[in-house]
Amino acid sequence: MLPDLTILIAILVGLNALVASPTDPLRALGGTAASVCVGVAMTWMAGERGVRAVREKRIETAVASARWIGLWPLIGWFVAVTFFDWGSFIAVEIPRAWWLGRFAILFAPALVLFAAGWIQHARVADALASARGGVLPSGGARLAIRQGLRRNAIALLPMFFILGLLEGIWLLGDLGVPVVKELSRWLDAMPLLALGLMFGILALLSFFLPAVLRRVIPTEPLPPGPVRDRLERHAAAMNLRYRDLLVWKTTGRVLNAMVVGFTPRTRIIFLTDALLRHLPEEEVLAVFSHEAGHAKRYHLPLFLVLFVTTGVIFHVAGDLLAVHGVPQEIVIALHLVFLWFVLLGVISRQFEREADVYGANHAASSSPAPHETVVAPGLGAPLPVGAAWMIRALERIRLLSGRGESHRHGSIEDRVRYVAAYATTPGVRDTFVQTHRRLLRLILLSVLVATALLAWRLPGDFRLARSWMSAEDAGDAYAAGTAARRADREAEARGHWERAYDGFRRSVTLLAGDDGLRAEGLGFLSRFNAADSAFHGLDDEARGRKGFEETLRYAEQSDLPPEGTRAIRFHAHVDLGRILVHAGDPTAYDHWPRARATFPPGEAEAETFYRARLRLLRAVLLAAYDDGLEPPAGTDLDDLGVERGGRGYRAMLLHLAQRGEGGVEWDELRRDARRELERMVSSSP
Repeated sequence: MLPDLTILIAILVGLNALVASPTDPLRALGGTAASVCVGVAMTWMAGERGVRAVREKRIETAVASARWIGLWPLIGWFVAVTFFDWGSFIAVEIPRAWWLGRFAILFAPALVLFAAGWIQHARVADALASARGGVLPSGGARLAIRQGLRRNAIALLPMFFILGLLEGIWLLGDLGVPVVKELSRWLDAMPLLALGLMFGILALLSFFLPAVLRRVIPTEPLPPGPVRDRLERHAAAMNLRYRDLLVWKTTGRVLNAMVVGFTPRTRIIFLTDALLRHLPEEEVLAVFSHEAGHAKRYHLPLFLVLFVTTGVIFHVAGDLLAVHGVPQEIVIALHLVFLWFVLLGVISRQFEREADVYGANHAASSSPAPHETVVAPGLGAPLPVGAAWMIRALERIRLLSGRGESHRHGSIEDRVRYVAAYATTPGVRDTFVQTHRRLLRLILLSVLVATALLAWRLPGDFRLARSWMSAEDAGDAYAAGTAARRADREAEARGHWERAYDGFRRSVTLLAGDDGLRAEGLGFLSRFNAADSAFHGLDDEARGRKGFEETLRYAEQSDLPPEGTRAIRFHAHVDLGRILVHAGDPTAYDHWPRARATFPPGEAEAETFYRARLRLLRAVLLAAYDDGLEPPAGTDLDDLGVERGGRGYRAMLLHLAQRGEGGVEWDELRRDARRELERMVSSSP
């Protein structure tokens, strides 16, 4: 038994959306609240439509409504995180120091949406069961939510454990715990390492999950008696070893069973109270044999292998496709499509088919006459008794529960037809064996492809991680230099700035030969930051000029999206224009229109830091023109306003030097304006 598919998709969508980026808080809060309200309303309407359809004897319409009940919460959640930036809002506004509280707030809207879905789905299922003659008791909203949480505990518990551990590592690292801090840095710098750690923890948890589940969901040992004795004999006949047989107490509402655990020492088999109460003993044996099929055919480990290998494949493919301009959102969407339609669709249904066949073949293993045949209603050819028991169990579950179809299992009608065809038609059995072999070859291929991609990608990721950490250390030195300068400790500040410059240049050197999009982005930032450290921190115009020119050339030659580099190119043009003026280079004028062209959108009408930086460059160019530095022939100076500039540039610089805004950036701007004024004074006759 696996959790709801929509829950798995919602978890992946939410975690992928948790990326810090500028967002409007009111828009995020209001839009998310509206998405939740609309999603809950649409879910309620689908539930009402389903119940009304049952009353009007339109069963197919009711079944279709039940499908929409499962989809509306996912749609509402997707709209919240995609169109209203709920994940970005949480990443910016909720600090990581809140540990799991951050994720609890992130997924709170999803919980409201899915709780509404569980309530409405229970209403429609009750109506369908009643219309089909079912006898399962009805339950209220609270019971539906509780059962939904317990049903999905197999996904939610490992997720929160893994997130708690990873965030705990980050918190301890942030507190300065030496070994943990280094591990935290490597995890942040090397996504494949973090991905590997997550999958490793997931594999390790699989050994402890059965013991955890038996405490999370209400269970009790299957009491001694004829049923337990027969199940134990039946397990021995199938050579199925396990740790325990438990009754899953659902207040008689759920007809199901599940097997959890990779190894015989950890394997626990759960049978619900409703299953034991409403199914004859032979049909219980068939369901038990179906779950044994999952264990004997290693379906849970194979699922985990496919989940891990395809996760690696899509992760690496995302980096490769991003180089060619494919947005990350498309790669994530493709991964989700694969999970929904292939892994949790086609492959899951094949596993269920294999378990049905195993159940049919072994349901009568402990029977005195296991090879007996019977004639089933509606079938001309006699069936082996085990297949007949399997078919009757499936049909009774459909009748009592009102649920005849699911995305992961397929329809019960199709499963019944296949079991009958397998039991009576040799050609179907041959095709079954061939399909099973093809599936195993597919899994092996995914392992080989993922291994090859890892072997190819890891060296580059290792270099990228070292480069990222060098840039991070340089950023710390940059901040320390800024703080020392603000405290008037100039000698100390210059030492920090020098370390910052060396660290950023080392980051660039480590990336040599790596053309991945993440590497290009880091290389672009490190080049600019090195030039910025040299120019603003060390007053070294030669290194600053070389670095800014390199940054702008790199932006043109790389595959980085222009909008993503726009703000930094703006600053590079402003500072390079100033440096060229000081060097008496007339091409300085070329950087005025280029700076204007890269002015960040949305900033043009406000007196912001960006506009102040632009005014700084304009004042410097006006002063140069006044001092006789002629622009290259054909340069358009209309925007610069040289005719009306006059000596007003001194007042402009004085105004910038006396601006009262706080913050490191404004401190730097005021210092730049003062330096330009001092140059003018020193160069005056």
